[in-house]
Amino acid sequence: MLLEDYALRCLGADASAEAEARLAALQVALGDLGFALTRQGIRRAGGEVDRVLLSSAAKPLAMCDALACEYDARGTALRAVVLCDSEHAPRQPPDSPLTLTGGGRGLLAAAGADERLTGARPLLVTGETLAVLPVDPAWWAQRLDELAGDDGWTGFAAGLRPEAAGDIVVLRHEDGAFGSQLWTAWATRLLAAGETLLVFGTRGLLGEGWDCPPVNVLVDMTAVAADVSVRQMRGRSLRLDPADPHKLASNWDVVCVAPELERGQDDYGRFVRRHAHLHAPCEDGTIETGPSHVHPDLSPFGPPDAERFVVINVAAGARGGPRRRPPRWRWPTRRRAYPPALPLEWAAAAVCDAYVALGVLPAQVARSMCFTMRPEGWVRVSLPDADVDASRLVSAALDELFGGGALARYVVSRRVVAGRWPWSRARPAWHAVPADLARRKDRAEAFHAAWRRWLGDSELVYCHGAGERGRTLAVRAAAEATLATQQRRIWR
Repeated sequence: MLLEDYALRCLGADASAEAEARLAALQVALGDLGFALTRQGIRRAGGEVDRVLLSSAAKPLAMCDALACEYDARGTALRAVVLCDSEHAPRQPPDSPLTLTGGGRGLLAAAGADERLTGARPLLVTGETLAVLPVDPAWWAQRLDELAGDDGWTGFAAGLRPEAAGDIVVLRHEDGAFGSQLWTAWATRLLAAGETLLVFGTRGLLGEGWDCPPVNVLVDMTAVAADVSVRQMRGRSLRLDPADPHKLASNWDVVCVAPELERGQDDYGRFVRRHAHLHAPCEDGTIETGPSHVHPDLSPFGPPDAERFVVINVAAGARGGPRRRPPRWRWPTRRRAYPPALPLEWAAAAVCDAYVALGVLPAQVARSMCFTMRPEGWVRVSLPDADVDASRLVSAALDELFGGGALARYVVSRRVVAGRWPWSRARPAWHAVPADLARRKDRAEAFHAAWRRWLGDSELVYCHGAGERGRTLAVRAAAEATLATQQRRIWR
């Protein structure tokens, strides 16, 4: 009681640097004894091992793996929220041999360092802080200024003061009216619109009462295990979205186990308590309670052998979300979703859809496309219902896509996974936009829209206006066209 009174009413009320240092030392000392100092007072907490498990440097890495699986599966449809207990990592004495991390700031920095999450434009919102990555402040300043203007606040950007804080940037403003209520509302709007795909926040701010129906991924990085609190947090992603009746949400737990330590299963025990009364689908669709609905190897009595961890993580990644692929195909792996070789059926469908969008090819004619395997190993692609001119355009476009030709005017990208494993990284492959579709920007954009529909996220680049990069991409696109092609006239 004396320590609590001293910490909250004496040190907490003193704004001096000496009081802040003394309060930090007290928090560290209490943690070593199994207690935590909160705003409400001193509370019993887990032991030192449990504190290490909760704040292990491995947890942000596992979080990034989960988010990368979802980003790979959902692309720009990702609307992810990561919940944590606090903004800052636990305090440690200067001579501590441990590498502890966590807190909202550490999680944001970890996401920024993972190239698999490039383009997600993550954001941290807490009761005291709005923070972004060092590569994004200019974009955020412009976008927040636009949001402020929509709300009748002019000259917002002039008062914005970005402050570097390690591997992140904190956005502060001269006007005291810019607080958590306002920036949380703006962050919610930007997440719903897809201008940011990933928001980090404390459970006190983004927990009960916060509503964003498009959220489809939640990663729980908190120490909460109480049934009611767990349901409230999971409800952030499980809410129905009126704009997406087929929404499929994923909830992730990140668990750290140290099998060689006596209390090394404490974090797993917390995971078991979370799922003890939580109904969720198993991999076969059955609804059940308990950790086994996450994976059959997970028992309520203790974690599986460490040798099984990789297998369980891979299985979790495979369940990470819907695959972006044509509806008629069912690919079980990332390699098949993003194959090294350009799939003939997908590329041909993209060409036909582009000409349909441009009014050159009737939709019913495009649906007549067929593929015939010849005995010698050739594949014949034909449009039986097309007239001579339309058939010639489609044939020439496929000939250029697969057989090559002159350096392209426009190129488009697609994602390629060369490795066999779910964690294999994707790389961009570049393909030439067929010459007839690259004659004008509107035609190239029509092809790009069709290409994205069939082959996923893509970038369209005008090579003649992109300098050295454009010339490099045109050469790379020419190198991708390696198949032998022949245009034939057939009689029907």
